Amino acid sequence: MQTIRRLYFYAVTLVSLETVIWGGIGLMRTVFSPGLLGATADRLAAPLAFILVGLPVFWIHWRAVQSTAAQNADEARSRLRAVFFYVALGATFLPAAQNTLAFLSRSLTQAFGMDSQQALLGGQQTLVDNAVAVAINLLFAAYLYRRNQQNWSGEVCPELTEQDQAKLLENYADARRLYRYFWLAYALILSVFGVRQLFNYLLLSPQVLGTPAATLLANGLALLAIGLPIWAYTQRLVDHSLQDSAEASSWLRIGFLYGATWLAMFLTLYQVGKIGEVIFRVLFGEGWGIAAILQSLRPAIALGIPTSVVWGWYGRQRQEAVHNRQPPLLQAAMERVHSTVVAGVAFLAILLGSSRLLGFVVNQLFGAETYFSTSGRTELSTSLAILLIAVPVWLRYWLPLQRQATQEGEAGDYARRSLVRRGTLYLWIFVGVVGTMFATGSFFFEILRAVLGTPSDTLALESLLRLRLSLIFLTVLIYYILTLRRDQRLAAAALAARQAGFPVAIGLAKDSQLAKELADVLQKEAPHLPVFWLEDNGQASAESLKQAKALVLSAQALEAAASDGQRWWQTFEGQRLVVPDPHSEWYWVGGSTQPISTLAKQTARALRLLAEGQALPRQSENPILTSIAYVLAVLFLLQFALAILLAGIAPLVD
Repeated sequence: MQTIRRLYFYAVTLVSLETVIWGGIGLMRTVFSPGLLGATADRLAAPLAFILVGLPVFWIHWRAVQSTAAQNADEARSRLRAVFFYVALGATFLPAAQNTLAFLSRSLTQAFGMDSQQALLGGQQTLVDNAVAVAINLLFAAYLYRRNQQNWSGEVCPELTEQDQAKLLENYADARRLYRYFWLAYALILSVFGVRQLFNYLLLSPQVLGTPAATLLANGLALLAIGLPIWAYTQRLVDHSLQDSAEASSWLRIGFLYGATWLAMFLTLYQVGKIGEVIFRVLFGEGWGIAAILQSLRPAIALGIPTSVVWGWYGRQRQEAVHNRQPPLLQAAMERVHSTVVAGVAFLAILLGSSRLLGFVVNQLFGAETYFSTSGRTELSTSLAILLIAVPVWLRYWLPLQRQATQEGEAGDYARRSLVRRGTLYLWIFVGVVGTMFATGSFFFEILRAVLGTPSDTLALESLLRLRLSLIFLTVLIYYILTLRRDQRLAAAALAARQAGFPVAIGLAKDSQLAKELADVLQKEAPHLPVFWLEDNGQASAESLKQAKALVLSAQALEAAASDGQRWWQTFEGQRLVVPDPHSEWYWVGGSTQPISTLAKQTARALRLLAEGQALPRQSENPILTSIAYVLAVLFLLQFALAILLAGIAPLVD
């Protein structure tokens, strides 16, 4: 309830603050723009209405949250309060940056002799419009920054203890980290597109240089004038903060580095593919001159150069961040995520390139005679360029993953049991099954339509085009099924070896129902697990305790030990599992009311997990809600997978 109340107050405060800010901007623009003084009443009434409505609401809610924070330590150190301050700062600094960008773009456009409408932003605005927006946003940003300083230093609430102060600093560090990486991403985007605009201008042929082309130069300089200083300042803050171990090891930083690396990598490779397409088209007889070739290469080069720099910069930082993580198994898991994503995107590109190449072959053999000269040359060039880029990338990242999965020992076990790897294999199997089903259905549709009397004029062509999709998806299905079966075979052998080296001693009466059920379940769950039963009197010999790595006891044994004082199992050095007894006078929270069959299954599963070196599952506080959450998660993943599949099939069909 407290969280909902807090969320309400900070949300209303933020919305009303923005209402006041933009109402004030509209009012000041009207006052300082002579051309607007004689405007209609609506022009003046709108900002006044915003201020009259927003200011009281903001004042009431702002005073309420400030007063609560001054009296309540939980409020002062809350994570939501920290997030509010940095979101509010972003909501004021960002419009200031955008209006500065609009002013620079418009000014440079006019300086190069062009109409201000050619500006990237604010073509219809004036200097007064931008100056008012910048001034008012910076004024409120200064106020919020000062209040933020007071809050993270603990000046707001004198009731803060040392523990509260530590929690406050942690929450503000998390919010500040998110704030910094937002600005880093924003500045990086502006800088990349600014460099792209400049290269687009520099690579223009002399014949098209002039006043219209100067738009690229003006907008590029404006983007760099805003993006580069913000990027340099924010990157310096981030680099300086890495002296703190919490900053250096934060998952937000890892996520940003992975995202920046992937986006820059894929954009760069896409541009390289576009360059390859142009080269292949020229080799296959496209009648282009030097100027036309350079004009076709210009967009890919202009974007590929800055994205390749970003790829190299943040790719190196990503590798360093992964290398600094401990233990080595975590490093391997993080690299596995990177390799799996890159290999997956490359494999999707291979499917697209293969589809277009086979489509070219079918159209060339069964299509019109003019196919190659009209669109066939482009199809062949595009498909070869895609495959020339995608196949080496896929081999570079997928083959090491395959070698990891075939290793013996702990590293190979972790690779095969990796959720990322198993999820990837099942996802591609899902794509193969559904894709084969849809493509084969489309093929039979053409055949049946012809059999039923309405054949297409190009029946052979259409049927073969659909059949090629069936063959592609069937190949995907077979390959990943074989890969999954190999993983399962290697995993089964490794788990059998682990189970064989994990003897278990069971201190249950062999004639009891629980012992019989446990023996049956263990035979199914862990058939290679060495199991020996303790002596009939429930005592364990020294030799048996020395050999066993896990000991299973009943609650009845603990009750008997509590009465006679014999606790021989305390000298046991392995894992100890206690099975609740439904008929015991002791009540075991979460276990006493369960049936014997369930207790036997849970015990057998726990022993299997221990033998395989996995952590035991925790007891869920609400198993019904947990089950519902799992069902909803599966439904969401199915929708997501279908969306990816349809998005991937669409270009193949086209």
